[in-house]
Amino acid sequence: MYQEGTAVAAWLNRLGISAYLLKSRLGEHGSWAPFQDACSAMRLTRDHVQSTFGKAGAIGIVGFSAGGHLAASVCCHHEKAATFESTSGFSNRNCRPDFAMLLYPVITMEAPYHAENTRNALLGPEPTVNSVIEMSLHKHVAVSHPPTFIAHAQDDETVPVENAILYYTTLRSANVPAAMSLYPRGGHGFGMAYQDAAISVWPAACANWMRHQGVID
Repeated sequence: MYQEGTAVAAWLNRLGISAYLLKSRLGEHGSWAPFQDACSAMRLTRDHVQSTFGKAGAIGIVGFSAGGHLAASVCCHHEKAATFESTSGFSNRNCRPDFAMLLYPVITMEAPYHAENTRNALLGPEPTVNSVIEMSLHKHVAVSHPPTFIAHAQDDETVPVENAILYYTTLRSANVPAAMSLYPRGGHGFGMAYQDAAISVWPAACANWMRHQGVID
């Protein structure tokens, strides 16, 4: 939770960005349950910003590993949110992120580059062909996808780096503004990587990208 949660929130705070941590349901509640929770969180945050500051601000989404798949799901499938019932007062808010940051994200559910544990947790041990395609997010990138920053280590043995490469390539094909930082080592789950000089530069690279996107000054 610290390396991929509160430490990330503290870093964003230092950049002048308010941060919120999402605790979502998991796949045993249905493969779309985490997506529904993330969309509700986006809507709630957007409603809070509007009501507090009287104007819409840039609302981003950050995800690590399986959380990267969830964040990318909201980027790719945000229009599906309307198909799920919602009784909340902020259900009419747009849940599309304005920008996304994906760290060693799970992207594909297809062999040979899928992360088996994540696929089993989300889709079960014997997923249907349609569910695999639906949750292989590089197949669902559209021009409406928000600008995206991706970072991944090439020696990641849990989520193959090809997940990031597949996604970046698809984003570029769709003319979505995207940046990708790949590192020769760092493994999986490096988080903010404060103790690893080889990969600890990713937060600075990401902050520079956010400045270029106009998210921060």
